[in-house]
Amino acid sequence: MEFKEQLKIYIKKLNCTAKELSIATNLSAAVISRYKNGLRVPNLNSDTIQKLATGIKSIATEKGIQLGSLDEIESSFVDTLSNNNIDYEIFSEKFSMILSTMNINISSIAKYLNFDPSYISRIRTAQRHPADVKLFSENVGHYLFNTYRRDSDKLQLSNVIQKSVIDITKEEDFVKIISKWMCSNQVNHSHRIDYNNIISEFVTLIDEFNLDEFTQAYKLMSSHIHSESSQLPMTKSYYTNKSTEQFTSDLFKYMLSNTINEPVYFYADSSLSSYFHNKEYLQLFISCFALLLIRNVQINIIHNINLPIENILEGMRTWIPFYLTGQIKSYYIDNISPGIFNHFEFYSRDISFIGETSNSKGDVAHFYITRMRNELNFYKKRMNVIFNEALPLMEIYKENRYDEFFDFMLQNSKEKGTRHEILPTLPIHTISDNLLERILERHSIKLEDREKIIKTTKICKECALNSCKHSYLIDEFPILSKDEFEANPPALSLSKAFYEDTITYSYLEYLEHLELTRRFADKVPNYIIKSNDTTRQQSILISRQGGKWVLVSKSKFPAIHFLFTHPQLRNAFEQYMSDLNNNLITKK
Repeated sequence: MEFKEQLKIYIKKLNCTAKELSIATNLSAAVISRYKNGLRVPNLNSDTIQKLATGIKSIATEKGIQLGSLDEIESSFVDTLSNNNIDYEIFSEKFSMILSTMNINISSIAKYLNFDPSYISRIRTAQRHPADVKLFSENVGHYLFNTYRRDSDKLQLSNVIQKSVIDITKEEDFVKIISKWMCSNQVNHSHRIDYNNIISEFVTLIDEFNLDEFTQAYKLMSSHIHSESSQLPMTKSYYTNKSTEQFTSDLFKYMLSNTINEPVYFYADSSLSSYFHNKEYLQLFISCFALLLIRNVQINIIHNINLPIENILEGMRTWIPFYLTGQIKSYYIDNISPGIFNHFEFYSRDISFIGETSNSKGDVAHFYITRMRNELNFYKKRMNVIFNEALPLMEIYKENRYDEFFDFMLQNSKEKGTRHEILPTLPIHTISDNLLERILERHSIKLEDREKIIKTTKICKECALNSCKHSYLIDEFPILSKDEFEANPPALSLSKAFYEDTITYSYLEYLEHLELTRRFADKVPNYIIKSNDTTRQQSILISRQGGKWVLVSKSKFPAIHFLFTHPQLRNAFEQYMSDLNNNLITKK
């Protein structure tokens, strides 16, 4: 007999609800539900079984039902776990981590394991579990060993399982390591990479960025620099690292005094700091791109993702202001591996430039600018080849993509998979029509904006209800005391409406919305609310569907959404979200 079956027998004999059992055992209703549905089993070494047995015994005593002694109830649970002490939710989480990190195609691994792809997907989301978990895990190990042979692949896998497999050459030894890790109920966070500071800094930079200030600063800079129309020679080369300064100065003068109107393309296999050791000239080089943005030029850029996550985000931090304009399209190529030299390349219709620097400490560098038509044609073809290999690193949604954004959100809400949001304030999908109307009326919001906010709120509510029909939706947000509220009154969460003005609550409105949120959680199955007092970004909302995507939303200056699907970036954000405060809100 399985654990879930034994639990159902007791629940049926007691004729009790999951909520009654939750109160009696001091276990959350969500945990009881997972046990009942077979999505999770308790660890034999935990005190959960004792809590369950004690709660069941207390209900039986209260109702005058004979179930046997406390020891007998506890033993009945232990017997179901003796031969299969697997926490299936943890097992599925680990399997999903492998699939995501290694970017494994479901059909490919399903064919190797001789399973239907839909069954593999259900194992991944903890809707099913293999009959023989150990054999399944061993076969996954065989698949990984025979499919991912490069050191870069083994490094990624080592980061996931927190044990190096780079030097493991025997398939049998490799399979044992993978199987042992997948079957263990332990989630050891002590040796994993700590993404929290990295992601927190990244998110804070997005939160504090002001697009208007950014644009004005560069406009002011360009207006104060007097420059004749700078006509570079048709070609010019620069040698040694010291020539970086002259190359950057010439390039900036040309960009300042010449007009580029069509999209441009930039590719680099390393972070910009690899080429520009002088921060002043690195900033000047970046300013060349800022001048393009001021002129509303579309920039297409390829990042190197085959790096440790901290290096990836360090490079991306350079481009945060550019992402926030919505004028950058960001891409990556799998398995870019810089060799002896770092390389970057830029193409536009009127000018192209390249840069190469040695990875060693030697003073070996070459920068080259050309305006020769035949060379520009060559670099255009070359860039087309590069971008044909590129995949989108992220989707960026601004107000002009409102319909596309909600097409994605509505369609995705029909797909199974736990969703998790960390919000700066209360979720907009739990507000009532009446309360929303009153708040908008009090702030004298103009009709056009009012209609858009109401429309967005209805769509968000539809998405939430769709998701909760088949999966969990977890919302975390801070709960404010009256003093905290008065010190910093919160505003409606309107990032998804692309509405940038602030619409604050009164304290009574805030309390009413909080109570509506609690009622929504009581009424809607699979909707869970949690307190999170660690959220400090006032304009940032982070949401995810585990193993599929992470959405970072900024509510103002500008209102914008970044959708990450790349496994390495997504995993970093997911860990950051998981490590934040998890105190369950007490429902009234």
